Amino acid sequence: MVVPAVAWACCQLAKGLRLEDVTGIQAAAAALDALGARGKLNAYQIKDALAAALKGDDLLVFDTNARAAFDKSEQGARRLKSALDAIADESLRRAGTSAGELQTGFSKATNGAINDVDALARTLRALGSRGMTRAAYSVLHWTSPCRPRTLNGPSAP
Repeated sequence: MVVPAVAWACCQLAKGLRLEDVTGIQAAAAALDALGARGKLNAYQIKDALAAALKGDDLLVFDTNARAAFDKSEQGARRLKSALDAIADESLRRAGTSAGELQTGFSKATNGAINDVDALARTLRALGSRGMTRAAYSVLHWTSPCRPRTLNGPSAP
């Protein structure tokens, strides 16, 4: 779970990163690493800050500059991985998807809706409303976009 204050701070941090050239990328990576070393940011927050800073930037130019910015040391490899992960996340975001959605086939909104229906069914069962549970599933089944319909009601499976 992302704490709002941390998310806001990461957003502000991302605005301050200058990723237009090799020197800016090196400075940004060093600053993010320093925050990570002090326990202020975790690896995901570092990647997210880089991805947020890339909004609107040319990803191929950043990729080329990032590869030039980091040496072959362990630290350079770690920093390059963070940069490449940020490029991946931002390119997927621009395409309207995410790694999680590609892996599961479901968006966060879809997962939330499924979990809400399951919670509703559990609540109705706990209240002893078996008929209501069946009715809730019938309505949801009828309104499912994956279910073919006819004018006389749902078609046979």
